[in-house]
Amino acid sequence: MTKSRQFLAGFVVLLNAAYAHAARVEVGVEALLAPTVGYEQKNNIQVVLYGTLPNKCYSLDEYQVEKDQLGRTVSVRQWAERETSGLCADESHLPPDWKTPIPFMTEVSVGHLPVGNTTFSFMRTGGGVGSRVVRVSPNTTLSIDSMPYAAVSNVGVADVINGTKEIVVTLTGVLNSSCTQLEDEVKVDHESDVFVLLPTVKAKKEGQCLEVLIPFKKKVNLGLAPAGRYLIHARSMNGKALNRVIMVAR
Repeated sequence: MTKSRQFLAGFVVLLNAAYAHAARVEVGVEALLAPTVGYEQKNNIQVVLYGTLPNKCYSLDEYQVEKDQLGRTVSVRQWAERETSGLCADESHLPPDWKTPIPFMTEVSVGHLPVGNTTFSFMRTGGGVGSRVVRVSPNTTLSIDSMPYAAVSNVGVADVINGTKEIVVTLTGVLNSSCTQLEDEVKVDHESDVFVLLPTVKAKKEGQCLEVLIPFKKKVNLGLAPAGRYLIHARSMNGKALNRVIMVAR
């Protein structure tokens, strides 16, 4: 056996040994978050799972999407790897610093859905099944974006916000030519636990149009919000969107 084959065989043995001390388990989530409206048939639908892993013995694994044939119901499942050796052999005797739940956020790409309502289901933390309805509209344009969105690269906002203070989001990104500029006002659609930010650009009427990247930064004040969990969903160029989950404390 060559050295390379010996190394590969040894690696496989070590990998199998590692998996022997881990179990794949489904974990519940606290919420499945997504805008209820605003998607068109041409869009790749995204939803966000927010939850917590029970303790340090768990590490986040892949998610799974199961659609029915008509695309009217979609089941989303989140998996994790649970370590079963060492300190994790008995979770009831974990050290205090290992018992703290670990928050996670998973962006789930669902793909295209038919026009109409689709019901998403998920397993809740602590048991039970949760659901959320997303409505898909017919296409209004042939392009991916129905509006001229800016190319947003980051959504800056605190993870936890005092409920007595306004939510302020900082959008950063680039303009892709010298003949476009960011609209003065960023439209915001607020629907229960989701803020949808719609940053758009407009054409300049004067000057030469050069293909250059011009950075921008835009602050958006979302105002006060009751205590709870919120998704900030910012649309971006080419059908992309950026998502952040925040907590508003009492």
